[in-house]
This record gives sequence, C-alpha cells and structure tokens, in this order.
Amino acid sequence: MKQADYAPKTLQTEALMEVKAGTADAAVLDLTLANTMTGAGTNYEDVKIVDYLAEENYGVAFRKGSDICEEVNKIFDELIADGTMGALAEKYGLDLSE
Repeated sequence: MKQADYAPKTLQTEALMEVKAGTADAAVLDLTLANTMTGAGTNYEDVKIVDYLAEENYGVAFRKGSDICEEVNKIFDELIADGTMGALAEKYGLDLSE
C-alpha cells in the first residue's frame, strides 16, 4: 500500500479544485462547504463526500448569572417543535443536531 502525500492548501476550495483536476485523490473539507459545493447542480457534480471525520457542536453563551439563557432555550425548543429550525438547516445545507 502506498503512503499518502499531504499537500496543504490555504483555502478549502483550492483542495477541492485539486481533486477536480485529478492532481489530488481526496480533500478534507468543512462539511457545510462540501455539501454546498459538491453534487448535482454544482461545478463539482462528480465529487462526492465519502466519509465524516469529526462532529462539531456549537452553542450559545451568556454571561454567568444571565437570566436570558432560559428564554433562549425556550425559543430554540419552539423553533425545533414547529419545524422552523429543521427548515433552516435544510435551506442552508446543515445537519440539525438531535
């Protein structure tokens, strides 16, 4: 088995262009960018996502002792329950966490 060569790029889009040009076999990209730039209707229709390396979780932070946290959690719960959060995730090509 041949050892892989690593070629760092400044921009993720440069890595994707290398794959498209055939000068690289694979690229590691942010999932949001990969979902947006690959597949049907894109310039990279013949490039596909084959694996997920990591999962990132994001949160909303407030000052310690803030009383707004409870209200924001309530709003998020409502947006999830009525489907708004799922629709936004789909619109922007994101995965909604469970």
